[in-house]
Amino acid sequence: MSVAVQAPTLADWAWPNRGPAAADKAAALARDHVLGLVGSALTSAGRQALLVKGAGISHLYPNGWLRPMADIDLLVRERDLEPVAAALVSNGFTREASDRPLTAQLLEIGMYAPAPHRALVELHTSMDKVVQRRIDLDSVFERAHASAQGSLLLPALEDQLLFVVQHLAADEFRHAAGIVDVEVLIAAGADLDLAAERAAEWRATAALYVALATLEGLLGRGTISPKILAKVQPKLGQRAFLSRHFDVGKWPVARRPTTLGLRWLYRQAALQDSLGSFIAGVAGYALSRARERIGMRISRR
Repeated sequence: MSVAVQAPTLADWAWPNRGPAAADKAAALARDHVLGLVGSALTSAGRQALLVKGAGISHLYPNGWLRPMADIDLLVRERDLEPVAAALVSNGFTREASDRPLTAQLLEIGMYAPAPHRALVELHTSMDKVVQRRIDLDSVFERAHASAQGSLLLPALEDQLLFVVQHLAADEFRHAAGIVDVEVLIAAGADLDLAAERAAEWRATAALYVALATLEGLLGRGTISPKILAKVQPKLGQRAFLSRHFDVGKWPVARRPTTLGLRWLYRQAALQDSLGSFIAGVAGYALSRARERIGMRISRR
């Protein structure tokens, strides 16, 4: 499906120092070739994947090459992760080395396309990092529709919007391209009432609120209705927690430079609808990482 929209208002803001258009057009052609290789591999293996983030949204821009991206992101069901990776390897892709046998899927698995392109394709089972929200991906796949590559599906606009929001939250809303994607998805017809309902199901309401409030603050022209913002606005206590780390509605959103580890987890807690589930997920992740590290030490002896 392709929906023609006007050039995003925030495009020049997100990419202020873009190079010549010819370079972006060449990159888009190379990307389309790689997507063709991925689609063919998945079709042969009888598997499907969702095109998310840039590669799943570029067709909504006036021209696909206007949406630059560093990699191609695919979202797969957990049961399909290893079969999809194996299908790509069988078709010339190289799997990125990893010392995370237990937690790699909580981040992503990198696959490099065969020469000459060597584009990075990332396989995800979630757009969250470390702790994955519970999402009924089977329903997301049922709502999706085929792209030009057949086995690569395009999520419904509302689902795509929430995947972008999840990624923005994991990146602490530092990814300007994601804000432009939110603008484009809304212009293309994403139903924000429906997105808010699904956000509640996905436990991503707080993250959606920050994304929409940020877009409204940047555009400043009633893009997001007060009714929608009120619908997704967290309760007073969580808003206070958010305000300690994020300037909601402003840019940059994050108050402090990026850091990983425990500080990152603490800031992520402010973006969670269910703090208890998040804490339990962090505990599970920590246990898996401990097992991985012990395994590495034993293998080095």
